[in-house]
Amino acid sequence: AIAALVKYLDINYPDFEGWLQLADMYMEEFMYAQAAFCMEEVLMLQPQNHIFHLRYAEILYTQDNVQLALKQFCRVVELCKDHVRGLYGIKLCTSRLLKSSPSKDAAATSQEDLKAIDLLATERLLAVYSAGSAPSAKEASTKWIEHL
Repeated sequence: AIAALVKYLDINYPDFEGWLQLADMYMEEFMYAQAAFCMEEVLMLQPQNHIFHLRYAEILYTQDNVQLALKQFCRVVELCKDHVRGLYGIKLCTSRLLKSSPSKDAAATSQEDLKAIDLLATERLLAVYSAGSAPSAKEASTKWIEHL
């Protein structure tokens, strides 16, 4: 099925749904590099869809490409301000990057910036969960989020 879909997409490149289907097929086979490539093609065709950025970020995180995953999770939140999965993705990435030794790569995000991004994501999550919640739910969610 994968080979047939690849052949189809060679002819019908702009079919983003075909690329999504191929990404799903690759993920079922644990072929994450190929799935990431498919999602890159989807993003070229549909750059304003935050759900596609989210899927790409989650694949990158699975591949242990945390720095690029962080950028994609930030893009999700840029496109959809209070996207909870995007905010949690930011929290996961920043906590992993802060625990790892500082990178000597010039393109890597500084420790200070990571802390600031983590704090902003925490504040947004608390704001999302405190809006319209009962007082006991607010306290429980605040404690849980702060311990991430």
